[in-house]
Amino acid sequence: MKEITNSLSFLLGMSLFVSCNNTDMESEMYSEVEVRLSSQILTRVSNDQWEANDEIGIFMYEYGTQLSDASVYDKAANSKYITTTTGELSPATKLDKMYYPLTENVNFIAYYPFGYTDGYSIDLNVTHQNDPAAIDFLYSNNLENVSATSSVQNLNFTHQLSKIVFDIKAGYGINAEELEGLTVTMHDVVTKATFSLIDGSITPNTQKQNITIPTRTSENGICAEGIVIPQECNNVFFTISLTSGKTFFFTIKDNNHWISGHQYTYEVLLTNHTMEATLSATISKWADGVVGDIEDVTSSQMWDGTSVNTNWYTDETTTYTLYRPADLAGLAQLVNEGNSMEGKTIYLSAELDMNNKPWTPIGISDTKSFKGTFIGNNYQIKNLNPVITGNVNTAGLFAISEGVIQQVQVDGIFDIEYTKSSIYYYLGSICGINKGTIMQCRSNVNMNADIKYKTNNQTIGYIGGIVGDNTGAIHTCQNYGTISAENINTNANAYLHIGGIAGSASNGATISNCENMRKLTGSNGNVRMGGIVAIASGESVSVTGCTNFGEILIEKSNNEAAAGGIVGRNATKSTVKEVYNKGLVNITLTSGAKAYAGGLIGINDAGILLSGENSGNITVTGSAEDDSASAAGGIVGYNINAASVHMSTNKGTASANNAEYCFSGGITGFNSTKTDELAYTYDCCSNTGYPSTWVGNSTEANNLITNTEHTDE
Repeated sequence: MKEITNSLSFLLGMSLFVSCNNTDMESEMYSEVEVRLSSQILTRVSNDQWEANDEIGIFMYEYGTQLSDASVYDKAANSKYITTTTGELSPATKLDKMYYPLTENVNFIAYYPFGYTDGYSIDLNVTHQNDPAAIDFLYSNNLENVSATSSVQNLNFTHQLSKIVFDIKAGYGINAEELEGLTVTMHDVVTKATFSLIDGSITPNTQKQNITIPTRTSENGICAEGIVIPQECNNVFFTISLTSGKTFFFTIKDNNHWISGHQYTYEVLLTNHTMEATLSATISKWADGVVGDIEDVTSSQMWDGTSVNTNWYTDETTTYTLYRPADLAGLAQLVNEGNSMEGKTIYLSAELDMNNKPWTPIGISDTKSFKGTFIGNNYQIKNLNPVITGNVNTAGLFAISEGVIQQVQVDGIFDIEYTKSSIYYYLGSICGINKGTIMQCRSNVNMNADIKYKTNNQTIGYIGGIVGDNTGAIHTCQNYGTISAENINTNANAYLHIGGIAGSASNGATISNCENMRKLTGSNGNVRMGGIVAIASGESVSVTGCTNFGEILIEKSNNEAAAGGIVGRNATKSTVKEVYNKGLVNITLTSGAKAYAGGLIGINDAGILLSGENSGNITVTGSAEDDSASAAGGIVGYNINAASVHMSTNKGTASANNAEYCFSGGITGFNSTKTDELAYTYDCCSNTGYPSTWVGNSTEANNLITNTEHTDE
């Protein structure tokens, strides 16, 4: 329906005969007066006349009573009447034809659009706005105490919903052409309600969701018009998205309610800096609504640390858009309460400022992990401050993900002291533990991640610029944040794993086309560090096409230290290929410890290096007493247990000093020659760096452990 404030007229005529099929009881109950209907031209939503076949529902019931099963006449219970374009109304079928009762006076209640009622109530739903006439609900209850008469009766309809109009114009810095195709979305509004035909009351549903308002080109810009459930309108949030990708965010500041039958028109001027809002001077035939201000909140998306919004979520929908920090907090709450979001896609459409407030990660356990798809659209989530609470030992934007995370950028300072007694600790800017896919993500997070729980038992930390522990896939990600971590424990059971992209990769994990740009620093216990991943282990694990530009520094290791420009420790047939290191790799040697530094891999333990290039300087420095050992290689520090090095080029320097046992090689620092630990450095490699000796512990004239070229993958 369109806008209606005029009247529906009842033209009552006497029939010339009574049906021979009427029973005696019916003859006693009903008169021979047939209700014949016509209407004047009415004000509608989109034009000034009824459309053909518009359907109206009508009840006729006993005067002096309330509409009920006892009072309504069964011959006039929700009778359907239809319209023509000329305004004529007629019963939809013979069964819908109404007759006045013989003696009683009656009341009429009518409504549009026609529907099947449940207990004299009708469900209203304005979720889908593409056809305003289908959701613009009209009601009439003014016609009372009518007897059988041929005089014209006026049945007056009134709007029961509210009409919202946004007049959108281009201001400073915005071209009028940019408005074409824009989208207007109202967020977290009531879209469903129940209407009582008995008393005309509306009972809103408690659930809220987003609605998209249809737009049309107007004389001065774009006009968006929608029909909404009457409700409180203070702080209603709406967005205007241009096809260029720019989104404006506004909040309606009005302490009142949107009232039935009223239209509210907001003028919106889009500029690069400000937005103005005033009441439109021309109001259509709906009643004028008092319009409050609207506030531009495009640049003030800051979280207060407590606000949580889940109204954007409904089970029936599969795609969602998040605009505010409270929306993101709502996602965390939903997932952490057990809604995995499997089969759902969540889009981020604004930069979010988390304001350094404590953040509980999304997906806090194996049974409450994230399994949906989260697409950040390269918007930044800044000032993120994850915390470890309860029994959780994982931190990041997400804790545990088994889904897809794409195009997410995170900024912040992670200053976390891990004080729990749990053996394992996982930290990543995007995700603590990844079992799914992470792609096209970037970290601008500076991490300080210390293990502070003092124990002689085992402690193992996995810290990565993107992910702490990876058993899934990481593709095309970059780390632009520094990472520093220390384990308070110095015993042989203390482990620290630090990677520019991931702390570890196992169980079929893949890491490809990723970059680390910043310095990594670690100390104490057993330390493994890699510009891309600290430890990679498994026959189906691969690191491909990755580059490190950052410094890799192990300041102190009490037991074993392994540092590589790409991988700290590469084990159990894990494959590394097409990788590049351009950063410094340095280990400061400690008495009694073993230190292995490599341009690409620190320790290659039954791992496979197929191809790569190093142009960084690789050093083991400091002074140590007895029982210390060090090895520095332009490509691999320590090669052991059938590990192999193929087609790799060193252009940097490798130097290990001041240990009881020191080995430096242009390709491999130390290559095991023991029968049960034999490893392979092949002559398909190239060394133009220092030292010219390819293998630090080689005794062969050509400085190779094996001279049989091997290039098979």
